[in-house]
Amino acid sequence: DGLHSMDRKTGLFKRYGYNAANPSALSRPALKGVDDHITFITEDANQNLWIGTFANGLVMYNPITKKLTRFGNNADKSGEFKDNSGWLAYPSSDGFLWLSTQQNNLYRIDIYTNKIPFFKNDINNSGVNAFYKESASVLWFATDSGLYRKDIKNNSIIKYINEPGNSNSLSNNIVTSIIKDKQGDLWLSTNGGLNRLNPTTKRITRYQHNPNDKNSLGNDLTFKIYQDHQSNLFIGTNGFGFDILNTQTGKFTHYKNSSTDTNSLSKNFTTAFLEDETNDVWVGTGENGGINRLNWQSGKFKHYLPDANISSIIRDSDGIIWVGAERGLYRYNRKSDNFSLLDEGNKGLAINDIRSMITDNQNNIWMASANGIYRLNEKRDWDIYYGKESGVVTQFMYYGTAHKGEDGELFFGDYAGYFAFYPEKLKARSGSPIIELTGFWLHGQAVKAGSGGPLQESLYKTKDLNLQHSQNVFSFSFNAVDYGNLEDKIIYYKLENYDKEWRQPSSESRVYYFNIPSGKYSFHIKAVSRSNGIWAEKNIAINITPPWWSTWWAYCLFGLLFFAIAYSLYRFQKERVIKVERERTRERDLAQAKEIEKAYLKLSTTQTQLIQSEKMASLGELTAGIAHEIQNPLNFVNNFSDLNTELIDELLVERKKEVRDFKIEDDLLNNLKENEQKINQHGRRADAIVKGMLQHSRSSNGIKEPTDINALADEYLRLCYHGLRAKDKSFNATMKTDFDETIGKINIIPQDVGRVILNLLTNAFYAAALPRKGGGSDPAYKHNPTVWVSTKRIITPSGDGGVSISVRDNGPGIPEKILEKIFNPFFTTKPSGQGTGLGLSLSYDIITKGHGGEIKVETKEGEGTTFIIQLPV
Repeated sequence: DGLHSMDRKTGLFKRYGYNAANPSALSRPALKGVDDHITFITEDANQNLWIGTFANGLVMYNPITKKLTRFGNNADKSGEFKDNSGWLAYPSSDGFLWLSTQQNNLYRIDIYTNKIPFFKNDINNSGVNAFYKESASVLWFATDSGLYRKDIKNNSIIKYINEPGNSNSLSNNIVTSIIKDKQGDLWLSTNGGLNRLNPTTKRITRYQHNPNDKNSLGNDLTFKIYQDHQSNLFIGTNGFGFDILNTQTGKFTHYKNSSTDTNSLSKNFTTAFLEDETNDVWVGTGENGGINRLNWQSGKFKHYLPDANISSIIRDSDGIIWVGAERGLYRYNRKSDNFSLLDEGNKGLAINDIRSMITDNQNNIWMASANGIYRLNEKRDWDIYYGKESGVVTQFMYYGTAHKGEDGELFFGDYAGYFAFYPEKLKARSGSPIIELTGFWLHGQAVKAGSGGPLQESLYKTKDLNLQHSQNVFSFSFNAVDYGNLEDKIIYYKLENYDKEWRQPSSESRVYYFNIPSGKYSFHIKAVSRSNGIWAEKNIAINITPPWWSTWWAYCLFGLLFFAIAYSLYRFQKERVIKVERERTRERDLAQAKEIEKAYLKLSTTQTQLIQSEKMASLGELTAGIAHEIQNPLNFVNNFSDLNTELIDELLVERKKEVRDFKIEDDLLNNLKENEQKINQHGRRADAIVKGMLQHSRSSNGIKEPTDINALADEYLRLCYHGLRAKDKSFNATMKTDFDETIGKINIIPQDVGRVILNLLTNAFYAAALPRKGGGSDPAYKHNPTVWVSTKRIITPSGDGGVSISVRDNGPGIPEKILEKIFNPFFTTKPSGQGTGLGLSLSYDIITKGHGGEIKVETKEGEGTTFIIQLPV
């Protein structure tokens, strides 16, 4: 009869005998027989004290509430504890208390109150479609048989139904959703239109479809209501799109799917609404219509998640948008503007067929699915499942019913009533599942622990397995136990370095691997308890040794044999080839002596042809530019000819008049004369261009003639630029000139000097357009290709007068190592097929040999190149 506590400071004991007058106070149970005694005193994870007895049941004492609860001897009203003794007790790390009794029974006691209460709708025996909790004691709920206001304190019910002939009653008894607006009125969607209820006056206002009023409700089969920040009401319908009610004007705006408009609503069955921080409205649809995003400014919809059935849309306290759908939970990423399924990359978080969802005050997401209720934690990395063991037994959870009261209580409706609970009162159980490997097979034969085999000790203790290459067909069996949720757990396995992804086992909890290559692997098993979202993992290392012919020393031996054989074959083949090649060389030397003479003659002929080809290439460079230049004067000739025809017609008309106006006739004749002068002027311009082209195309006669070097340089500059533009429309460059007007005409061979200038300009434009790694001091070098052409009267090295012609570009410059080669025949820095390498060589010959002048180059890498022609006068 001794139950005592000791004060650690004083060392004094206090005895708690049985107190029949105050059974809820701390005391042991009454003695029952001479053998009765206290068998254990144990503290559980909630700091409750459990006291067992030999013959008179057990008690639980809560030191916080100072209350005592008795079990056994019919004291347990629930009838779950049927024995009269408590023999041993063990509090496990996962929060359970295990209890054995003298009656040969073992009990598992769940100390957490994780039962979610269910309230059966006994009022009309129907499911609950929607909720609104007005206060701590007043709850409104909508059913298929009307709207009900339940006062929990006084247990009173107020019923709102459709009353035929009474316009102040509900328009229809099937009420599908409830919201409270900013004025305190309740808005109800029904199968007979939209209703507004004033809770104070009990007055109901109906909003129904009127086919003669386009501003009325679009259809009476309303399904969902939502209010935005401007107090506009969004009314979703079952198959007829949705309406927006302006509560100030009482007018409805309609939105429906249009088969001819891809920017319209995707489907007409609207199930959910949400206004985001940008004031865009997200609209969920059924019928595999996915999500729609309504932009207020454009009035257009953008579509997401096609072929998805949407039940709910919410935004958590972090501003993230979540969508519940038949295929699971989706998260919206604003940066990439798309949705991703939560299960993607998050094994164990797959939640299917979400019916409704809502966030609690701690930012957890609660979801009702077809088989229970889930809680996704605020970090979104694990979830807890509340099913049969948590009291959630349902045949059908209703869509879109989730509701949170102002005090944080959550509601979910189903076919027979509703679930209601406070999330903070449901505590997550500690502890993870227990994973054990229970069996190992090789080629279908069970392997037992023992010396001589791969299992040196029991599989429970084995950390690694060493297998031969012939033992590459094996299987494991395993078990994962979660005492908190015996049925609902998720298991994954993976053979690291072989499986690319985690896999789920079959129902027999055995996995098979066939013909695994030699190598090092690690077999992993992990499991998660749906009751608390905590993972457990176990692994075992597996090393499959390769066959002897696949070992490193075997490869070394194979390599040595291969090199020995290869070297022998090489020596034999080399001697044979040398003998044959000596004979061939003798014959080849004789044949080559004859061919050298022929090749020399052919080379001379080819060189002459290449020189002519280079001249024709320069003509090709001019052709496109000349076509552009000649087009302008021809356009003027045609335009003025057409104008003269009109003037002649006017003159003829004027002369036929009875009273002629000679002043008008004189004006017309003067205009004709001016136009003819312009036709003559532009015709001569075209003639000059054609003559210049013919002069360039014919072979040089070697006769010098007085030539305006400034005009020649300017002409070829424009022709070269337009020719390049004709080839490449994207080409663009800046041209700058600086001509010395005091030079006058000099004696040169114009077609030859023109070829030189054309060649230098072509190279300059090509170089200026090349990309540059760095820039010069001039900002122009960094921004646009530029070519400068200038002339200047100079004093030649011999002391005589001369003319200098400079062509400068802002290209990348010429590297120092190739500068001395640029005038060599056939040397070019252009890509293959874009240059013959004869341009500068011919130019050098024309200037030095044909004119007794000099051509030189100045360059600086990264800034540009200048070619200077010096001609004697």
